Amino acid sequence: CYECKKPDHFKIECPNLKNKEKFNKEQSKKKKALVATWDDSDPSSSEKESDEEVANIAFMAIEEEDEDEVNFTFDELQNAYEKLFNEYENVFLKNKTLKKN
Repeated sequence: CYECKKPDHFKIECPNLKNKEKFNKEQSKKKKALVATWDDSDPSSSEKESDEEVANIAFMAIEEEDEDEVNFTFDELQNAYEKLFNEYENVFLKNKTLKKN
């Protein structure tokens, strides 16, 4: 529990929080969360076994792959720019003539 820092319950079920009556009915209706748990224990197991807690945690990391660095010369970049600019001019003129029609 994040409220009292004790195990075996969640903040929404905390007796300390219920005693304080911090949240009125409107706020508690707006703030809801899904809590999902699973239990692999046998219902007939003894209480001694229930004192043991096992944390099932999954960690995930996103690692970016190292990409090969590409170095272009100034002339290569200038040629690519000129080609793109010429293509832009052609498309612009076609668009202009289509708007007139």
